[in-house]
Amino acid sequence: MFRKSNAKLFAISPQLPDQSRKVVEKLKLNFEILFDQGNQLARQLDLVHGFPDDLKDVYLNAFGIDVAASNGDDTWTLAMPSRFVIDKDHRIKAVDVNASYIVRPEPEETLNVVMN
Repeated sequence: MFRKSNAKLFAISPQLPDQSRKVVEKLKLNFEILFDQGNQLARQLDLVHGFPDDLKDVYLNAFGIDVAASNGDDTWTLAMPSRFVIDKDHRIKAVDVNASYIVRPEPEETLNVVMN
């Protein structure tokens, strides 16, 4: 149904392209992940958050996740999970943003916006 709409789906991430490529291959994604170097686009949209030192320690020592290394910089920043639906005339039809990385829009919600 999504393909019939001629819509294009892509993700934008501050992760280095090699990191994103691994995710695409591992999850067998059929869309591109574009590189937002240094969260430049996310910053323009005021969607960036940093990590306090104690949370950096948790990510590094408990989870083994080095956000700075994954992003190829030393900022320790991430963009908030967001969904933008933009129509063929470049107008924004819908926006969803959540500060929590575990709350993301359901695919069905996106499909409903695209199809209407």
